[in-house]
Amino acid sequence: MIADLIGSESSYHYQIFHSGTAVNRKSVFILALVAFCAPLVASAQSIGPIEVLPHESGVQKTRYIGKDATLYNYSWDMKKEGSRINYSAKGDNGKQGAKRIEWTEKSVMEIVPGDVRTLSWVKESSGAEQQTWKLEYDWTARKMKYTWTDRTTGKKDEKTVELSQKAHAGDGMHLLVRGFPFDKGPGAKISGDFVMTNGQVFAATMIFRGEERIETAFGPVDAYKIEFKLGGAIGGLAPKMFTWYTKAAPHIFLRYEGKDDGLTRPRTVNDLIKYSPEGTIAPAQSK
Repeated sequence: MIADLIGSESSYHYQIFHSGTAVNRKSVFILALVAFCAPLVASAQSIGPIEVLPHESGVQKTRYIGKDATLYNYSWDMKKEGSRINYSAKGDNGKQGAKRIEWTEKSVMEIVPGDVRTLSWVKESSGAEQQTWKLEYDWTARKMKYTWTDRTTGKKDEKTVELSQKAHAGDGMHLLVRGFPFDKGPGAKISGDFVMTNGQVFAATMIFRGEERIETAFGPVDAYKIEFKLGGAIGGLAPKMFTWYTKAAPHIFLRYEGKDDGLTRPRTVNDLIKYSPEGTIAPAQSK
């Protein structure tokens, strides 16, 4: 299965902190080793209330740090009814002609105390890649069914993943962070077993690294910075991954910095460049 995923360009899209932020296909092998070697860890601190507006949408752009050329485009739309969230998205690899890949995503999530639980997630790529990924969660039975299909070759892979009591769905992590215990101050952390959309599960920790004022498409914004660290003996070999969320509630994703285009390529940045409702992300006031 690893070989199949590494051969898929859009399989970079493994939702570390936000749909559109991800671990690249060339990082899959590291994550697989971490999942195999790392001991499972429990949450160090509790997730608080998770706030989601009735309707949110955004546009993101991934590029090499210091460069303008687009590596990936991504747009998403999210609607909340009661505790249920319906999420849809589309993206592309920024290329034209025979090398262009486009994809769509759809998921249904549910907010429960201390977590955002994905119920179903589907992704389909088209163009130079013709693949389908499906995840179906049964949180009562603590199981997740993963299915992958290459529609061009007919190759398939499927498995059932056992979910620990500390498991979190990877595609919902950008919402899980909205309940992070920021009030505990820098160094506060949440650890758990994170289920990626490629069917892998690995132990990792989110660590609050403090507050920063960053330049964004919305002007200077006061943001909370979080580091995502893989567990296990080789966790230190993985590239450093950081995300920034608005300091103001509901703590909206602003930026991801890591390796979205392979371990041997330069570091990348994924920025939120449009967001609705407009005016929710307010520029910081001069100090």
